[in-house]
Amino acid sequence: MDRLEDIADELANGDFSERKLIQSAAHEELVQLWLAGRLRERANGVYQVTREEEVVEGKHPDIRLHFSGSNQKTAIEVKIAEKYSTNDLEIALHRQLAGYLRDADCKAGGLLLVYLGKRDRGWLIPDEKGHFDFDGLTAFLKDKAADMEKSDDIRVGVFGLNLTGA
Repeated sequence: MDRLEDIADELANGDFSERKLIQSAAHEELVQLWLAGRLRERANGVYQVTREEEVVEGKHPDIRLHFSGSNQKTAIEVKIAEKYSTNDLEIALHRQLAGYLRDADCKAGGLLLVYLGKRDRGWLIPDEKGHFDFDGLTAFLKDKAADMEKSDDIRVGVFGLNLTGA
């Protein structure tokens, strides 16, 4: 998650921020390619980056990090938040990302939510009243990830990347 925080800081504060370029991305694949490239630039020999690598049951995590000197791997699933309901994102966390963490050498993963600023109404959160903004959605999914960690032998993070400049 440290590398993701570095990337988020660069987008928010960097003299050569690519925020507007990423905001114009129409497809998740473009965001995945961009992120994989930024992660590879920051690898410093600590890990190797792969994209859409086939894993158990023919699944393909968006990005995988293979750590040097060990067999450990981390899976990252990228979602443009505007394109999904809260329920869809919960499914991505509980089924999709958790499915990538079944291998004994891949017990850590992250769901990266990218917010392009193109959703006015926000997201409905189960058992809550009204719509929640991107920060509320991210907090809700972080709580769900923490629950997953309690019940399974995995580490799961949710990271929100707000590209609106807010």
